[in-house]
Amino acid sequence: AGVGTLVCVGIDAESSRRSLELAGALDGVYATAGMHPHDASAYDANARAEIEGLLSDPLVLAVGECGLDFFRMHSPREDQERALADQVALAKAFDLPLVVHVREAWPESLRLLDEGSADRVVLHCFSGDDNMARACVERGWFVSFATNVTYPKNDFLRRAAAAIPLDRIL
Repeated sequence: AGVGTLVCVGIDAESSRRSLELAGALDGVYATAGMHPHDASAYDANARAEIEGLLSDPLVLAVGECGLDFFRMHSPREDQERALADQVALAKAFDLPLVVHVREAWPESLRLLDEGSADRVVLHCFSGDDNMARACVERGWFVSFATNVTYPKNDFLRRAAAAIPLDRIL
């Protein structure tokens, strides 16, 4: 189908490890390593050390998927914020971009990313409006849209996509 490159995204220590294993076994496959906000309560010293240990591998292209999800709330807010702030620091330390998930937590996400001086960010499955999209692009970040942009009720996502320069849309 013409696909030459694939990024397999880690969402916890185990899936990050498996993503790297796939990347090592298949040409054109790369990995990320991180902790999804749903599992932020499990982001302890051991999980951090395991994720950190993966980040020096040249097949790991980014930290994440990390972020904040105040819609599902599978982990308490304070755990999510702690995990995101630490992963922003890891991205800076390893000079890697971040793959970030945000759902109903835009002000807090922007604050933590700004405080950590996150400069290379991919906002995965963007869920904000056109004003938020512009705010993210002004920071130099990339905005990724998924199939939910096609849902009839999601006019706000289509307006967001239309507000972004084509060189910032994934």
